[in-house]
Amino acid sequence: MSNDSWEWLDNLTGSQQQSLINEIVAQEEQSRISQQTEINKVLVMAIAQLEPQLQEIVQLYY
Repeated sequence: MSNDSWEWLDNLTGSQQQSLINEIVAQEEQSRISQQTEINKVLVMAIAQLEPQLQEIVQLYY
């Protein structure tokens, strides 16, 4: 965010600022969890397509 973007935040009361910041943090966390879930799905599908011996190697490695 640019400095101008934070200007409107300066005009809010302390509790409004904290509430807004908490909401932004919660949204970012939810986005991160969703991305992680999608990555996990892709990896599980990709590993499932490997030959059994390669699956075992991946499992042992991780």
